[in-house]
Amino acid sequence: MKLTYLIVTLVTLIGCTNNANLYDPAAAGYIPPEPTTTIAPANTCEYAVAPKPYCQHADGNGYGTDNYVAAPGACDFTACGDSDYAESDQKRVYDAYNAQYGGKVILDNDALCLTKKNAYNGECNDANAYNVGKAEKCYYKGCNQPGKLGYAHYQILVQLYGVENVEVDTDPLACGDLVKAGCTNPSAENYDATAVVEDCSCRFKSCTDDRYIEYDQYNTVVNGYVNGNPQCASNTIEVVTCGSNCQTLNVGCTTVGADNYNPAAKVENGSCTFTGCLDEYWNEYTPELNPLVIDYAAAHGLTVDDILTKTCKTHTP
Repeated sequence: MKLTYLIVTLVTLIGCTNNANLYDPAAAGYIPPEPTTTIAPANTCEYAVAPKPYCQHADGNGYGTDNYVAAPGACDFTACGDSDYAESDQKRVYDAYNAQYGGKVILDNDALCLTKKNAYNGECNDANAYNVGKAEKCYYKGCNQPGKLGYAHYQILVQLYGVENVEVDTDPLACGDLVKAGCTNPSAENYDATAVVEDCSCRFKSCTDDRYIEYDQYNTVVNGYVNGNPQCASNTIEVVTCGSNCQTLNVGCTTVGADNYNPAAKVENGSCTFTGCLDEYWNEYTPELNPLVIDYAAAHGLTVDDILTKTCKTHTP
């Protein structure tokens, strides 16, 4: 997935790049780390988005068992709209639900109007009833446990038919558990170990200064978070960062030609070592090292003997 990130803080790094104490604030040529910033007062590391209400009616499109918060949300229903059919009464429930929580009802008479109502007044003709089609008064069932899936439907049934006509549904499947939404990424500053559903609220401390080890760590974590949660793909760097986490300078030998040259290091730390012979009167003389070793030692307050393993063995005749 290709994402466009909004870079909030741009730091231009200019200064000495060959100083053993570059990471020492008292040293000449010191470059300070990127400033610790927050994107906006609201986007602190404790920032969390408001839980998203989801459809909590089993007939609604998008209904499931893993996307819930305490408050019911809008549902989209498909229903029979022909009052001559028993299934049309289901539309009453859908309309009542949507009046409170939002959503819409799409009519599909051809597919959903199935049972013609019997003219016999003593027969239950309401498809919402559990005894539809029987020669008796209609009765209904629902989950009457607040905080459970199915409770919103129970409330609508009571509203339409009266509490005396709505029985408590003892089937465990009628009262599923609501699960907690929150930040489920352990690397985030606001990680919630009790959350089950990711709500795109995770916040990570950023590091946009590539001299620090945390620079690559941050990019890996954030890219993995956004790519692993497609529903969070609209998030940019502006809403997933919450300050600076540049802590560990990536130091090492950055001098090409040194025995221990480290191309991944970003900051020279005076640790380079060399092997060769700087004396032109020896057969093992390595002229290419002569200025490199002498200049390196002088720049870091060292002697040649501190950094050079000598290979001079035989004199030139």
